[in-house]
Amino acid sequence: MKRHLMHVIGSRAASALGTSSLALILLLSIGGDDALATSTGPPDAHTGAPLAGGGTELDCTKCHDDFDVDSGPGLFSIEAPVAYEPGLTYEIRVLLSQTGQVRWGFELTAIDDSLIGAGQFLAGSDGFSQVSQAGTREYVKQTSAGTADGQPDEQEWAFTWTAPATDIGPITLHAAGVAANSTGGTSGDDVYTTSVAVPEPSIVSLQLAACFTFAGIAVVRRTRELRKSDHSRAAQGPDCRIL
Repeated sequence: MKRHLMHVIGSRAASALGTSSLALILLLSIGGDDALATSTGPPDAHTGAPLAGGGTELDCTKCHDDFDVDSGPGLFSIEAPVAYEPGLTYEIRVLLSQTGQVRWGFELTAIDDSLIGAGQFLAGSDGFSQVSQAGTREYVKQTSAGTADGQPDEQEWAFTWTAPATDIGPITLHAAGVAANSTGGTSGDDVYTTSVAVPEPSIVSLQLAACFTFAGIAVVRRTRELRKSDHSRAAQGPDCRIL
C-alpha cells in the first residue's frame, strides 16, 4: 500500500545543510579515472551519513571536487512521507536540477537514531535506480540509464521504501547529488546534499491531538519534526492554523 502524503525538503547552493539522522547521497561520474567515480552507480557508503563509531561516510566530493558541497546554483530535494506507519510502503522521489548541466546521479540511505539502516528500498520499474547493501545499511542509487546523459537542466528518480515492521522511532533520509557536465571527466560538476527526517506515527498523532486540544478545529502545518525528547518545542505547542 502506497501513501502519497509527502514532505519536501530542498537544498540550494546558498544554504549548506547540517547533518541529520537519515541520509541520501548522489555520486556521478562521467568517465573519470578515479575508480570511485562511476556512471553505473556509486560505491556504497558514500552518503555523508553519520557513522556509529564517529565521523561520517565519505561523500561525492571524493571525486567531484572542483567546488565545495552546496556551492552551486542548483536545487536538490527529496519527497518523502510526513511520517511512517510500520510495514507500509511509500514512494520516494529525488529531484535534482541545475541549468546547463546534462548528466545526473544519486545515492541514498535511511538510518534510525542509532545510526542503523532502517526499512527496505525497491528500485523503480523504469530502470533508473538500483539497490545495494553494506553492513546494516541499504543504498539506492542511479543506474547508467538513470544518469540521463544529455538530458538538460534536471533529472528525477522514483523508487519505494518500506518502513520497518515496528515503530523504531524517527528515521532520517540523507541525500547528496551531482549535477554533471558530461565532458569526459569529473571536473566542472556540482555536488549537493540534503536530508529529511521521517518521524514515527506516534509523534504525528501527538501533534494532531495537540492541535485539536489547543486550537479546536485546526489545520496542521508541520514545518519541523517534533521529537519525544524535545520538551522545549513541545511546551511551545504545535504549529496549527485555525479554520
